[in-house]
Amino acid sequence: MRSVQFNATAFRRPNVAEHSFNLPRHRTSRLGSVTVLGLIAAIVFSALAFGSVEVWAMTVLESLTVGLIGLWITKSILDRRIHVVIPGALLPVAGLVCWGLIQGIAISSSGARKSMSMDVEASRVAAISMFFLLVLALTAGNCFIGKQRLQHLATFFAFYGLALAVFALIQSFTWDGAFYWLRPTRATGFGPFANRDHFAGYLEMLIPFPAALMATGSIPRERRLAYGFAAAMMIIAIIASLSRGGMLSVAAEGVFITVWSRSRSRLTSSARFRGVKGAYGFRRALRAGLIVLTFCAVSALGIAWIGADPILNKAAQTLTDIQDSQNHISRQWIWSDTWAMIKAHPIVGVGLGAYETVYPMYSHSNGRMIVAQSHNDYLQIMADCGIVGAVFLILFLAALYGAMRRALRVEDRQMSGIALACSAAVIGLLIHSLFDFNLQIPSNALLFLFVTMMLSNVPAAASGRSRFQVYRQVDQESPIPVLAGV
Repeated sequence: MRSVQFNATAFRRPNVAEHSFNLPRHRTSRLGSVTVLGLIAAIVFSALAFGSVEVWAMTVLESLTVGLIGLWITKSILDRRIHVVIPGALLPVAGLVCWGLIQGIAISSSGARKSMSMDVEASRVAAISMFFLLVLALTAGNCFIGKQRLQHLATFFAFYGLALAVFALIQSFTWDGAFYWLRPTRATGFGPFANRDHFAGYLEMLIPFPAALMATGSIPRERRLAYGFAAAMMIIAIIASLSRGGMLSVAAEGVFITVWSRSRSRLTSSARFRGVKGAYGFRRALRAGLIVLTFCAVSALGIAWIGADPILNKAAQTLTDIQDSQNHISRQWIWSDTWAMIKAHPIVGVGLGAYETVYPMYSHSNGRMIVAQSHNDYLQIMADCGIVGAVFLILFLAALYGAMRRALRVEDRQMSGIALACSAAVIGLLIHSLFDFNLQIPSNALLFLFVTMMLSNVPAAASGRSRFQVYRQVDQESPIPVLAGV
């Protein structure tokens, strides 16, 4: 992580009363609150606007980003101090954006245009879209930096997921071929998403928040029923979506929460934490086990309510796709074609966002089916960006693992619940990315980056100090910019 601090207090005019600075501070507090609300609005809008996969939705999201950056800069000017914290996991993403922009550079020579990308315009659009998502996540990383704000965001995610699940279920049961009962579509979508798997991928990042907060005892007893209801409705919505990857990912999240709670209970029962704390650790493990069993029962009820036939048909379809060697639109064939693309362009890739353009050159199909993604985010990064992209991917996963380890070590109960929720959400989507392309959907990628940001901010919030105090003390009267990092 990196922390950049600019202290402008040395530029004060002499003999200026301190009360003259009260008004700007009051204004900056309001600006900070407006920025936070704007970030939450960006999260909600990106999902409700069909995942922001359409040009108009991405344009609105980019415009909102520009406005939020303007508020952040204004607040910094009024504060007379610039603080920028860059979570380590965002640095490889920034590197990937830069690589996409480099791929999009075209040089005209003898009437021909040469570039690394095989579709220059697609690479430029993809890089710019990623840039704005990255800027939104960076802004969030510098706004949700305190314990209280992280708690509020975790609570919002829990009940935002509930609202989204209820809406998706109602729309599914009353489906008339139109999103929001207004916009006709040929897609068999679920909720605001045209693809059921993308809805499941989005919701599986929200389910861990009520589940983990209950498992760690981070919320009062009188609120656990509401959080449990939120988690149960989200599980039922994912089952109703019939997303095989979503069901598998949620199951993995439940196993992770249970295993972590059990290992945590062993730690608190060690020689250092005997007696009351050891009993508390056992109760926490027992609570986590009961919560998982309850969710399993809810899943069984959901299957019984929806009917087992659709789920069994999905499982049978999976086996058929594996056995059918002539199905050129199955995931196995797409992965095979993608691997051929990677071998043909191993170093620099075909270009960020150029997959759809290049795929027909390596496809076994007759070209009637348009394949825009590889249905595996890891393969697609290597196909688009080659070995360079693979390096950034490895660096990102390593930084994510480090942030997860640091966050899961905190002792603060509230922050421990948030750390567990974020870790489970990250693991769930990374597993789902083996079978789908959730990270190619702007809304899902944005939520994933927000969760990553929260995970990075947990240790400092748990320590009760600001992120800047975690690194080192800075002379409050020095006007010199200071760069410090760990």
